[in-house]
Amino acid sequence: MSERLEAAFAARVTELPAPARTLLRVAAAAEDGTLGTILEGAEIIDGAPRTVADLVAAVRARLIVIEDQQVRFLHPLMRSAIYQAATVAERQAAHAALVEVYAEDPDRRVWHRLAAATGPDPAVCAEAEKAARRALRRGAAATAAVVFERAATATPDPARRGRLLLEAAAAASDQGHGETVMRLLAEASLLDLGSHEHALWMWLEEGFRSGRVGDAGRVSELTRTATRMAALGDRDLALNLLVSAASRCYWGDLRAEGLAVVRAADAIGAPAGDQRMLYVQVFAAPIERGAVVLRELDRSGGPDDAAGLYLRGMAVCLAGAFDKALPLLAASAERLRGQGRLRLLAQVLSIQAWAALEVGDFAVAMPAAQESQRLAAEVRRPLWETGGRIAEATAAALRGDQRAVETLTAEASRVALPIGAAALLSLVQYTRGALELARGRCLDAYEQLLRIYQPGDAASHHLTACHVIGDFAEAAVGSGHREQAVALVRQVEPGARLSPGAWLHIQLAYARLQLAADDEAEPLFEEALRQTGAAWPLWRARVELAHGKWLRRRRRHLESRAPLRSARDTFDALGATPWAEQAHQELRAAGESSPRRRLDGFEELTPQELQVAQMVAQGLTNRAIAQRLYLSHRTIESHLYRMFPKLGVRSRVELVTVMQGRLDPVG
Repeated sequence: MSERLEAAFAARVTELPAPARTLLRVAAAAEDGTLGTILEGAEIIDGAPRTVADLVAAVRARLIVIEDQQVRFLHPLMRSAIYQAATVAERQAAHAALVEVYAEDPDRRVWHRLAAATGPDPAVCAEAEKAARRALRRGAAATAAVVFERAATATPDPARRGRLLLEAAAAASDQGHGETVMRLLAEASLLDLGSHEHALWMWLEEGFRSGRVGDAGRVSELTRTATRMAALGDRDLALNLLVSAASRCYWGDLRAEGLAVVRAADAIGAPAGDQRMLYVQVFAAPIERGAVVLRELDRSGGPDDAAGLYLRGMAVCLAGAFDKALPLLAASAERLRGQGRLRLLAQVLSIQAWAALEVGDFAVAMPAAQESQRLAAEVRRPLWETGGRIAEATAAALRGDQRAVETLTAEASRVALPIGAAALLSLVQYTRGALELARGRCLDAYEQLLRIYQPGDAASHHLTACHVIGDFAEAAVGSGHREQAVALVRQVEPGARLSPGAWLHIQLAYARLQLAADDEAEPLFEEALRQTGAAWPLWRARVELAHGKWLRRRRRHLESRAPLRSARDTFDALGATPWAEQAHQELRAAGESSPRRRLDGFEELTPQELQVAQMVAQGLTNRAIAQRLYLSHRTIESHLYRMFPKLGVRSRVELVTVMQGRLDPVG
């Protein structure tokens, strides 16, 4: 159908006077459609003045309309038909004329210089490369990728062509265009690349490389290459390579290789404020270097760019300061949305979901988890898609949704197991254990969590082992395995002395009160309550629940009611249904009636409906929300249509009022 339409449109053009045909060819080649631009271009080609009168025949043929000094084709295929029907010489003439017209607009001019070129031209290549770098500086990475690739066709030098193809791949990588990146890398690999270009090729390919993530040999190769690049004076590329190496160390739990990466980073160094150094240190050696990251967080104001905020937020998360990471990740996500950088946005949302879960902010966690999966699937980032899936499963575990946990963790395992992603597999076991613990099934929880601590198990991971020691201690004590927990707590304690991260200290405080003899527990509860302030509502409620149980066991029934009541209310507010049920049961056992809370409309919203509602509360229009979430505006309208009856509202104004009374808007 498209080909027949194009042929019909082209046939109409052949019937027009020559001046009109020239004007239409210029209009088809020009991107802005400005009447003055088209008239000036045609005048350059024909060597004679052109006026609006010369376009009347094209208007009568219903090929174009002229409105507000703009020439607009009546059908999108008309532009393509006219351009394709022109001879090569006619197209080049149109572009050459536009080069003159855009003499004062270098970014538009370069497109037409490239299109008008009859072969390789170093001057055109140089101009295109400058334009691509300008596009990068203004955040237009997609445009830069195209211009770098076009610039590569304009140089006769194979070495320079290879470098420009790599530049194009780097810009495309930022947008998550994996197929384009791999195509460009394949083209570049056929050229004569120098040692520096080979290192750049390695780094770019690493972002889309398949195979096992816990490949110790690959980590060593990346580290050696980074050291070599630093010796040659390219510290920027060296740090990028170390970021890739450190990431593998985390995903695959490669502790010895991680320490080697850190030593290489220390030797190479980084400019002041370069967030990659923080990322490298904590991803390669989170326990040993977490304190360095948190000291830097306290010492400096931090970056303002999207990538810097992402690197800093990720590093702070792994250092165990989830509460401090959330503002950094939210700021990064906001900037990445505006720049259309989907690859990094998917990663930020995945880690944001985890950080929000740990502080008990489900209103942020659930939308972030689901959106990260959708975006990561689009840009083919299976690790991050799986991370978002496990975060969603963990939220389901806290709600007691066994079917969702089983489905989501099974899907995650199918991805993580073949590639040796120990970090993800350990979180799968944590999620399964968290479900059983919430349901009061300590033996089942113990068996799930134990795998994280067993050397040689695919799910063994030293950082996760530290981060879930409180859960493990509760499961172990409740299932008759107290001594096992005591031994593992002793293994974790030296790491806590190295790291000031709040999360690890909360976990240890909770573990110690679980392991304490009844007559020694009082000061440990006080310490655990001190550690879990307002920033950690879920864990504070768990401490209060444990405290209430302890008080009731010691026949201090009246004293037990206050912490149990507080725990119940927090669990109810968070939607942590099985934990709330435990608190209800304990309260009744302590002699206080405890009616069950009625569900409200917010708990019926899907994560994406909740995200849309939050953005409506910020005052965004449907189209603005659609742009931020990379959805159609009709999808947003559908979400609103479904959520109105759930929340008992009839208008957008009522929705805003309800949301502002219940939830803080999310950036």
